[in-house]
Amino acid sequence: MTFTLAAEALVGFRVQPKEYPELLGVFEVFANNLFCLPLLCPGMGLAKGMSARKLLLKKIQECLESKKRDAAANQSLLNSGEGEDALSRLMKASGEDALTDSELKDLSLELLFAGHATTASAATSLVIKLHEHSDVLEKVLRELDGFGLVAGEQRDLTLAQLRQLEYTGAVIKEVLRLLPPIGGGFRKVIKTFELNGYQIPEGWTVAYSIRETHQTSPMFPNNQQFNPDRWLAKGDDEKFHYLPFGGGPRMCVGREFALLALRVFVVELVRSSTWSLMNGECRMSYLPVPHPVDGLPVRFTERDLTKRQEAAAI
Repeated sequence: MTFTLAAEALVGFRVQPKEYPELLGVFEVFANNLFCLPLLCPGMGLAKGMSARKLLLKKIQECLESKKRDAAANQSLLNSGEGEDALSRLMKASGEDALTDSELKDLSLELLFAGHATTASAATSLVIKLHEHSDVLEKVLRELDGFGLVAGEQRDLTLAQLRQLEYTGAVIKEVLRLLPPIGGGFRKVIKTFELNGYQIPEGWTVAYSIRETHQTSPMFPNNQQFNPDRWLAKGDDEKFHYLPFGGGPRMCVGREFALLALRVFVVELVRSSTWSLMNGECRMSYLPVPHPVDGLPVRFTERDLTKRQEAAAI
């Protein structure tokens, strides 16, 4: 689901639905070998990842050429921003900001990784945490009920409704605090500074841990506890304590896209089904993104809405 969404909304892939499973398989080989041993030997991770990358870049090049043909044939399409994907907007850059095809292809791979791998990781974590905390799940259901999104007539979602789901948003924020899809980031030091008695020179590259920041910050009492309610109270500015999307001018550009996709996911998941984890408690691996080691086999059952429909009719 998240790969299809990222491929269409961010990159603008034009492929038949039956082609997506194969394309997703190629992308997962690429993503799963991002942190492999740097040994370019046949059959090993780096060789598999490079081969998958080559196939993805070929597909992206075809997409770029198709967009250029469409723009050349229809000048009004080139000037219009309606219904555009992110790649189309990047292609419009001109002058000093103009991007080469090579740069556009690399950016497209970044967009696919950010739009699929990280969002899918967060969605998986939501499935786990909502299953583990039935009280939180019930609160989400009650909030959706309050907007008529479960048993009422308002089955279609609007952006305005999604933005009003305060508790659902708090659940997503808490999952991203405990299980951030990206574990850390890098920044270049632009001015020498001192931290805890250590001098960090200008020009150095520093790494920061998102996960450790979240789990050690004094802003989050009982920081190992899953508690969405902590986000409902208006507290201090958390911008240096909560950073699942990074921070500063290089904050993740897909932040709003990811948060919106996760809200839609939670609504559809909770109001449509109940579920159980077939292997019980799961063990997590954290590279390239947090994911269950066992692949998280889940048994879904259609949610029985009879009682809620009867209550809504009263």
